[in-house]
Amino acid sequence: MPSKLLRGNTKISVVEYAAIADPAAPTSAELNGPLSYDISCAVLDDYTLNLTDSDTDDTLTVCDVGNVSTPTYINYEGELTGLRDADLTDSASVYNLFFNLFMAPDVKYWLVKRIGQPQATAYAAGQVVSLYAFNTDYPTNNAEDGSMLSMTANLKPSGEVNVNYTLGA
Repeated sequence: MPSKLLRGNTKISVVEYAAIADPAAPTSAELNGPLSYDISCAVLDDYTLNLTDSDTDDTLTVCDVGNVSTPTYINYEGELTGLRDADLTDSASVYNLFFNLFMAPDVKYWLVKRIGQPQATAYAAGQVVSLYAFNTDYPTNNAEDGSMLSMTANLKPSGEVNVNYTLGA
């Protein structure tokens, strides 16, 4: 009988843009390196980090028999909300890590998503990952009645994406 994957089998990392030499062929060493930050445990599970519908061109030529729709650009989106820590000086806090990574505008990062392995498992050859490049924007602080304080990282896609890439050695 098949078994379902649960959200604990998802890892979301922020990797500094320059840490990945070739975005078409990232390595597990780059994704596990000192410029890669696992923010999974700070991110609320209503996050968005996926491809969306591609832009299309519906231009017809005389030879087209019916309607045509040619994909032109790949689109993707990302929205992450992370919890805030009561102690802003706690350097070991994953909540403060999230806050510090996304508090400044115009910082370019790779967001890496892996599904299928326990979250704490290091990246390794044979695992499937998706990379999305974003520039940060000013974050939004969230203070809703009766809920924990959080911050939404406002992300602007920069046009670089590598979806469902199998890591090599």
